[in-house]
Amino acid sequence: MVLSAEGRLSAWSTRGAPRFDLMLDAPLRFNRATLLSLPDGGVLCSLGGRIFDVGPAGGLRAHVSSSHDIVQSVVAGAHVLLIDSLGEISEWDGQSPLRRRGSFGMSVGAVAASDPSTLIGLGSRVALAFSLKDDQPRPYFAFDKPGAVSLISVPIEGHPIFLRTDGVVERASARDMSSLPPSRAGAALDTLRDVQLIGSSEAVAWLAANLPLEIVASSDPPRQLPEVVCSQPVSLAAAPRQHLVAGCRTGQIWLVGPAARPGPAPVRPE
Repeated sequence: MVLSAEGRLSAWSTRGAPRFDLMLDAPLRFNRATLLSLPDGGVLCSLGGRIFDVGPAGGLRAHVSSSHDIVQSVVAGAHVLLIDSLGEISEWDGQSPLRRRGSFGMSVGAVAASDPSTLIGLGSRVALAFSLKDDQPRPYFAFDKPGAVSLISVPIEGHPIFLRTDGVVERASARDMSSLPPSRAGAALDTLRDVQLIGSSEAVAWLAANLPLEIVASSDPPRQLPEVVCSQPVSLAAAPRQHLVAGCRTGQIWLVGPAARPGPAPVRPE
């Protein structure tokens, strides 16, 4: 699925056949948009403070509004949660009004579900854990190294991965932080912009403005894909069979696959 800047939601099958094309009632001006896959095959879209529940076939099932822009939407266990620009956390069942669950107590730039009952939010040089059991936040990690934290991914339950704005990837365990091999022979010369991050148990991939897609594994040197470069990345998502999909604000989309094995033709970005 692809959500455009005008509020158009389009979907294709795994073979590229058009599935549906839906125009959502977008506000005249908005700076934030999110797209979240739901467990039942539907999708949750937010455009500014307007939130839409769209079914698998493209039908609009419900919509609701928030007082502030939604900056992140996540599924944690059986909960569909929305985090607004003030750090407020709400739950939505697609039928009732939004239900406030609590707050991180500060604006957060990125949020991920660490496990079915815990959210991790990134504030200014600090990570906070929000428990859905008692609806309370607590300090998780403070980052004292140069390069504020910009993004988070959780490939393994309870073990989040953080990407610093200088291009260094850090893994969190229950006791400490550890860094993966430095990216780009040390760090990016400038602060990363418009960064997208995704991780797996074996590797981490990230894409930033005007820099090639980079894949960082714990056992190998960082690897760059010069074919995948974008002035303003907007998404980096997992796809079947160890593939990634990268999206750029220009509308360009890449399908990135693993190295080809002898026999079939290699999978290349398109």
